[in-house]
Amino acid sequence: MAEHNRPGSVRVAAAAARKRWPIVTMPTFLIIGAAKTGTTSMYEYLQQHPDIFMSAVKEPWHFASHAMRRWTGPDGDWLQLRARYLDLARMENYEALFEGGTHALARGEASAIYLHTEGCAERIRAALPDARLMVLFRDPVDRAFSQFKVNLQQNRETAGSFAEAVRLEEERIRQGWSPDFHYVRRGFYYRQLEPYLRLFPREHLRIYLYEDIVKDTAVVVRDAYAFLGVDPDFTPDTERRYNISGTPARAALPRLLRGASPVAAFVRCLVPKVLRQPIRLRLKRVAEKKIVVDPQTRADLIKEYRPDILKLQEMLGRDLGPWMS
Repeated sequence: MAEHNRPGSVRVAAAAARKRWPIVTMPTFLIIGAAKTGTTSMYEYLQQHPDIFMSAVKEPWHFASHAMRRWTGPDGDWLQLRARYLDLARMENYEALFEGGTHALARGEASAIYLHTEGCAERIRAALPDARLMVLFRDPVDRAFSQFKVNLQQNRETAGSFAEAVRLEEERIRQGWSPDFHYVRRGFYYRQLEPYLRLFPREHLRIYLYEDIVKDTAVVVRDAYAFLGVDPDFTPDTERRYNISGTPARAALPRLLRGASPVAAFVRCLVPKVLRQPIRLRLKRVAEKKIVVDPQTRADLIKEYRPDILKLQEMLGRDLGPWMS
């Protein structure tokens, strides 16, 4: 037997070939946005399908790496996450997220930042020209308020109200605050869709409305399966909803009842333990009543969004009147 034909030599040659020309495993589809519209639930429902592989990191933000370097936020909150995301900006690390899905019919990830971030459409087109793109939309005012509540829950939002956060938004953007605080900016859906409509075939783009997902989740998910080319008759568990932004009552509670400082600990000592929970519940109910979008702020935002909503309405052939009322 010739030396190069021996089994051991073949294995060595194959290993060398793989090293020179590694098998590239990339996603076949992306959920590109928008934030707080049900993308986490969709990610979970898609992940249940046996022929779909979703990256373990739900939002790698790989195609937004060119922008994230200049983002910041209150108390440097974004800086704590940036190292992780910049690591996934490296192509080999991004590809590694999909190695387990080599034999799946569809592979994907869900980075809601892609829709909003300038330049992402071009970067995705260059790397994944045949990718299928999924977009979820929601009443833009409700979407913005939902993001505001999440930031309050996480003690990241320093504004005293949603109206104040809206007033501060443009200055925060100039200061480089991360997109988690771009409450209004991220609601101009048609404007953000335009580069994707220009660069990708329309049949490679599927748009769903949050209202439809809430009303009949199973129908939307079946359509998504068909769009991705997998068996649409698979039935996932859609009873659970994920990543819901509840009323941020905790953020409205006095810091002395939930803080970790010595002063807070001293104040808690003054309140009998048996009374602490009833007091917290009462304060929670008060907070839930206070944290709402005031009518004037909603009216102002609807007026600002209206031209963009009308363009999206025409493109979708759907009545979006409730978003403007």
